[in-house]
Amino acid sequence: SFAQSMRSGIGSLVSTLRKLRQHTNAMRFLLSFLVYNDGVQTVIIMATIFARSVLGLGYDTLIGALLLTQAVGVPGSILYGRAARRFGAKKSILAGIVAYIAIVTYAFRMKTAAEFWVLAGLVGLFQGGIQAISRSLYSRLIPESMSSEFFGFFAISSRFASVFGPLVFALIGDLTGSIRLSILAMSALFVVGLLLLLPVREPPEEPAFERSA
Repeated sequence: SFAQSMRSGIGSLVSTLRKLRQHTNAMRFLLSFLVYNDGVQTVIIMATIFARSVLGLGYDTLIGALLLTQAVGVPGSILYGRAARRFGAKKSILAGIVAYIAIVTYAFRMKTAAEFWVLAGLVGLFQGGIQAISRSLYSRLIPESMSSEFFGFFAISSRFASVFGPLVFALIGDLTGSIRLSILAMSALFVVGLLLLLPVREPPEEPAFERSA
């Protein structure tokens, strides 16, 4: 029955969480990811609301900016991957978080359509890369024998956590009457995510022949 399926699913999630808590480094990273990725998702979702209500931009501009974000995302992810191989995944994620703090600060101050186009390009440059490198680092922090179980929890928990950012965005907007302050408040998610990520220890990369063995 549906009730039994729900109980079974919840029980499985709780069991996975207990196992994950035994791997402190991976748990710290997951908490950090849930917070800063919520900021990433909120910026993507709320940027169009901001552009319509504050800047008064038309749908043609919004669609064009969305296409620009997707177009920039491909080379951005490639460049991000190269940076991660050279400097390490953790440092690359930290750099991406700092970049997003700069992005929301820029969004708070922007006033023209041209500035919104720049914002779309910056989001595209970092969006795909920071998420891909995050998944890659997480895969190195968890036991290979439990990768399917832990990645399932990773996906489900990120879906649940993604409601917090838009909720904060709406709450700040209601309390202050300013969507500009709402977008600036997203920087708090990135700051918290960065602080949670700092103590995470990145494991050394395995040589290619060992990964393929």
